[in-house]
Amino acid sequence: MPAPITTPQEMARDVLRLIGIEVTGGRSVVLTDRDDVGERVFTYLVNPSQLEYACDQHRLATGASIDYESLQGVLPWLTEEDFE
Repeated sequence: MPAPITTPQEMARDVLRLIGIEVTGGRSVVLTDRDDVGERVFTYLVNPSQLEYACDQHRLATGASIDYESLQGVLPWLTEEDFE
């Protein structure tokens, strides 16, 4: 039986859970360069460094490596320009 397909959003939620960040309520993980992170109405904002740390912790805990740069490359971003 083939392995289940994991979307980038599911993968991000899984690795973030390892470092204590619970993305619940159907929210999407969105990267931001702002200091203001956490739950929003429809999203959960995280810094790229949080995602990178979570991917590293996932590797240490499970032995399975996740390519942080690839995962970061497919997740949506919210930048300072979006607030102007």
